[in-house]
Amino acid sequence: MKILYFNNGSGLGTAKSGGTTRLIETARHFLKSGNKVKIVTTIGAYKLFRKERLNTDFLVLKSSIFRNYESGNLDRIISYVISTIHSLMSLSKMGNYDVVYSCSDYFCDVIPAVLYKKKYKKKYISMIHHLSKPPRERKGNYLINSISYYFQKISHLIIKKYSDLIFLYDTDEGRLIAKNFPNNKIKYVANGIDFDLINSIYVEERKKYDACFVGGLRASKGVFDAIEIWRNVVKTLPKAKLVMIGEGNDQVTGEIIERIEKLDLNKNILLLGQMNKKDLISSMKSSKIFISPSREEGWGISVCEALACNLLAITYDLPAYNNFQEGLIKVKIGDNKEFSNIVIKLIEKNEYKNNFEGIKKFDWKIISNADISAINEII
Repeated sequence: MKILYFNNGSGLGTAKSGGTTRLIETARHFLKSGNKVKIVTTIGAYKLFRKERLNTDFLVLKSSIFRNYESGNLDRIISYVISTIHSLMSLSKMGNYDVVYSCSDYFCDVIPAVLYKKKYKKKYISMIHHLSKPPRERKGNYLINSISYYFQKISHLIIKKYSDLIFLYDTDEGRLIAKNFPNNKIKYVANGIDFDLINSIYVEERKKYDACFVGGLRASKGVFDAIEIWRNVVKTLPKAKLVMIGEGNDQVTGEIIERIEKLDLNKNILLLGQMNKKDLISSMKSSKIFISPSREEGWGISVCEALACNLLAITYDLPAYNNFQEGLIKVKIGDNKEFSNIVIKLIEKNEYKNNFEGIKKFDWKIISNADISAINEII
């Protein structure tokens, strides 16, 4: 089987999202199973794929004309337009594949995938990770949020008409999205974790950090909520340390640093940037608890990894987390006071071990084999 992926959503950025993680891990297993994979992508994601040692064929597209970095979200939207145009100009260079796969519902993935399907008469698979909230219900810039919201609606109309198979997560969020699409096109899937890697990493029993946050550094992922929560924690536990792992654009990262300095939390919140997987898991295992005040998730790979590291995870109550009912402590979205109180109690009582047995079924090998079976059925 030969699979052509469109993964243009990263622009010039190298941050590792849940979507790119899923692509890397499933593509790696597809290749091990003897399948051929080609990824059409932008320079930011290409750098990430090479760093992750994903050895396959790539077609790297332009996502900027004059710049080599993104300062804010507007730059990312411009990159979507440029990479879409370059994708369409490059269709004849992509070769002959059995199936075309858009890794997101961003128009920069959906539009070229559909045109490849129509041009070469191939099967089309689309992956939808989560719903964008209406712009007034979402943290961040209103204009950018509006663009994201309405372009997603347009992409979903295109996916509904042209897709042969739609991958949705087997969560309450996924079933909510499914209401907008024909049942016969939907396949519920999962995300996974690398148990072999997690089990291979040993750290000292003594914990260096009181809590760990992992995610993209943007408002919708709860970075500013995390800072506010930790501000409350420090009022009771002045030496408490939170480590934040992840990458964001220059604008948001600058706002985060400024906020931490303004609240005098430099000694309490450590920004470690993006890490390779081994160092990330080591940092998780060196933490007492895991916090994720993310306001939008399709699945929550970092939460899944935290549970596999036997950490208690405190999260907002999102429909994406129904697979982890036994392993999470959930808080009403935005209730940072309650969130902080739970964190303080767990740290003070030294109650922070989690033994959620259900996490063991989410192994990338199992997830990838299920994906391959679903794709084979439509070819």
